[in-house]
Amino acid sequence: MKNAVHVRLGYEEAISAKRNVLSCEIDSLHSLRNLKSYKRLRKQELTLTLRFRSQLKELVNKMSSLKNEMPVLGGGEEKLAIKSMKKAGGAETGREKHAKTGIEQEIMGIKAQLEAIS
Repeated sequence: MKNAVHVRLGYEEAISAKRNVLSCEIDSLHSLRNLKSYKRLRKQELTLTLRFRSQLKELVNKMSSLKNEMPVLGGGEEKLAIKSMKKAGGAETGREKHAKTGIEQEIMGIKAQLEAIS
């Protein structure tokens, strides 16, 4: 260091500079701590997401196997009920119509079961 330049700082300036340096160190350590926490939480989120997906696939498989094991009803009365509902429900929207037909189908099926029991 042949051409080194020395700058003399006053006591107050030196204290202020030292505080600023220490403050920057604290802020960078906080950032590092937050980054580590973020990485840990993302890893935890990933494991939970993968576990959720596997459980969801398992649930779908169980539901499909349960659906396959369920007995099939006669279906003749239900088909007539569906046709009559399609004719009657022309002004409804698609979602309302679908929801209503599903509920109506269940009601008709229950009524048919009640009649079969009586």
